[in-house]
Amino acid sequence: MNRRTFLTVALSTLTTLSATAQTRTDWSRWKRLGSRRVDLGVDRDVIPCGFSGFLRAIVLEVRGSAVNFLDVKLVLGNGEVVDVPMRSLVKAGERSRIIDLPGNKRVVNRVELLYRPARGRRAEVVAWGLE
Repeated sequence: MNRRTFLTVALSTLTTLSATAQTRTDWSRWKRLGSRRVDLGVDRDVIPCGFSGFLRAIVLEVRGSAVNFLDVKLVLGNGEVVDVPMRSLVKAGERSRIIDLPGNKRVVNRVELLYRPARGRRAEVVAWGLE
């Protein structure tokens, strides 16, 4: 491969990656899947997803008080369960890392949360999905 072809391919790849990253962080493109008020004395909760479309990724937003996530399970439309070890503290007003769904776009029926109580008041966890 000559230098010009290499530079053309490299530029094209970088442009594609940049557009994908921009789409993933353009929060206006994310759809609200559902939410749950989490009782900080309980360590398990389920967020049923009201959005029935196909998704590429999900993210969890925390409101009210910090939540220390241990594990998240995504129950897909075909019954498959995707286990996502989180092990991260998400502070109020922040989002978790973006969780990519395996394979092509998938339907998410519910999000099962396993978390450890954080100090403070009750929190709300909102699940968002990217088509």
